[in-house]
Amino acid sequence: MLERIRQHAAGGARAYLGDDTEFLCRRLRQRGMVPRVLCDIIEVAEPEWVGAAEALLGRDREAVFVDRADISAATSIFKEGRREFRHASLVILYRYLRRTPASRIAEDAAVRLVAGAAMHDSLKNSASQVAEAWGRGKTWHGFASSDVETLRDAFVLAQAILANKHLGVDYKTFSRRTVGHSKTLERIEGAVVRLLSGILEFPPGARPREALRAIGLERFAPPLLIAGKIDLDGADLAGISPLYLGITPKEADRVRFREPPAYVLTIENFASFNRHIAEADPGRLGTTMYVGGYPSLATQQALRTIAGLVSEQTPIFHWSDIDPDGT
Repeated sequence: MLERIRQHAAGGARAYLGDDTEFLCRRLRQRGMVPRVLCDIIEVAEPEWVGAAEALLGRDREAVFVDRADISAATSIFKEGRREFRHASLVILYRYLRRTPASRIAEDAAVRLVAGAAMHDSLKNSASQVAEAWGRGKTWHGFASSDVETLRDAFVLAQAILANKHLGVDYKTFSRRTVGHSKTLERIEGAVVRLLSGILEFPPGARPREALRAIGLERFAPPLLIAGKIDLDGADLAGISPLYLGITPKEADRVRFREPPAYVLTIENFASFNRHIAEADPGRLGTTMYVGGYPSLATQQALRTIAGLVSEQTPIFHWSDIDPDGT
């Protein structure tokens, strides 16, 4: 400080700058920029106040300014030569422009992502991956650091599913109870499934809604369509003999066979289901059920129930496409 005061007192035209600041300014000029240092911009009207002004500014006296359009390039230069500029702080550029560095924004967002929430270890690892991507100025599967609150909901929903809080609850009710809005899950179900993919087993190639249905999370389970010589507990259907019957999957335990079926067949394609019962087995010798390509958890349980009602010698078949999307 005394050296700087002596230089000012001697009438030096330029305030004293540290070597690192000089080096940074020189490097910026080489790249076509026009760096300006705070102590060169400020004019102290009374010479006797120069020392006091420097004492007040402290290290900020060497704050380097560049044009707004050059901030990104200047930041890259600073990072490349961080060791050479170790006594110069690029953060000052943001401070005087009232901007927060992207790295700081990303760091704060990553902390808020899982703050105060108990998370599965795999979800913690995913949060670390998100933080790393944001720290590099990238997005995580389309989510930027500015989307932290939305992505936090995805983490909270994923954790709730791992805690089995979705079982026995419809899609929208689960979303409302977990994050306060019934449509949130619908908007970010892709992110939820992606977070759970390394933890839970989903059908290969399933879309997010189908994947969630497979683990028991759906709006309401579709009806189970079943054809055959069947009755319902307490209801004899022999007189009306419907082509097929639609029941909620939870009522599968009400099914009664008037006679043992020759086979049990599940079909994933609705047209094939109708053709089979109308053309291949019009006499209803077997029991045929339409299950769709990705049967819900409720439908899976219904199939177990039906299988338990027939003899162990009864053959059980499944008709589907030979591809990963088949049941």
